[in-house]
Amino acid sequence: MSNLEVLKTKEKESALAILSCFELLKEFKQREEKEKMSFGEKLKFKGVGDKDVYNITAHFEVDGITYILGRVESRDSETDTQSIFFIKEGDAWIPDENKPVFEMQDPFFTKIDDEIIVGGVETFSVSNQENDNRRTWKTVFYKGKNLNDLEKFAEGPVGMKDIRIIKLPNDKIAVFTRPGDIGTRKKDEIGGKIGYIEINSLDELNNKEIINKAKIIDGLFAEDEWGGANELHLLENNKIGVLGHIARFKNKKVEGKARNKGYYGMTFSFDLESKQALKVKIIATAGCFPEEEAKREELKDVVYSGGLKVKDNEVVWHGGTRDSGAGRKKVGDSLKDLFL
Repeated sequence: MSNLEVLKTKEKESALAILSCFELLKEFKQREEKEKMSFGEKLKFKGVGDKDVYNITAHFEVDGITYILGRVESRDSETDTQSIFFIKEGDAWIPDENKPVFEMQDPFFTKIDDEIIVGGVETFSVSNQENDNRRTWKTVFYKGKNLNDLEKFAEGPVGMKDIRIIKLPNDKIAVFTRPGDIGTRKKDEIGGKIGYIEINSLDELNNKEIINKAKIIDGLFAEDEWGGANELHLLENNKIGVLGHIARFKNKKVEGKARNKGYYGMTFSFDLESKQALKVKIIATAGCFPEEEAKREELKDVVYSGGLKVKDNEVVWHGGTRDSGAGRKKVGDSLKDLFL
């Protein structure tokens, strides 16, 4: 057996051994102590009144200007949400009043060829015989040549968050999905797993039938845990680096009470040949950031990955903290160090 065959066999065995949140957290804490990882810092936002800014992207550049996209909403609401472009002013980020505002949650930013792609989660009410006025959601996508001409061009299936895309060397587009109705997960309030499919063009992103054919990725999530992809990075060796989140309930269900959630920033390497997840690990937790009031009591142990900024031999995680704030934290020296 050649060295390459041995490596692929080991990777396959590793992918099939699914680690739980508990095991991944234990490994993270050991790595944190060994590598003396830096503590995270909170980001300051102004110009939004008493509203919170959280679940941000990493900062990105368009036409020479640096932006962050952030989710803005009242502390006691999830229905007045806006996603706003922020620019740096002194030690804080302020809204760019010359840029569009989107009524969506959990924004993301990427590029496909010369198209800017901005998206997020659009929520709305639906009525059925079982539950009147139930809130549901879908992932929406906008594209344009600049930030001021962004137009909606695609919507994911109803009930699906966390659809992410990246252009592949073969000119196809990789699509990571998050179907939420696998087995009894929806009934038990457990979120979805991550699916994968390739499409030929951005036009196919609007085809729900195609997106719903995505196959669930092996090697991720114990049966009572869930997660999604948040940002994608093309790596060497025919792999995609996936920044995402992994989540679980921390206590048993009690009638009339919300269950405490644990949400953690995580990464894995996706092998484009075997279609398996490799080297899954947690890279950020709420404990990595200064104490703050959470949006609700059950969200104290929540972080939500937004993006990675790679610069000057540093990989810096950006995201939301406790559904009420935003922060960043160094998580590696390079993408290769983080994913491979």
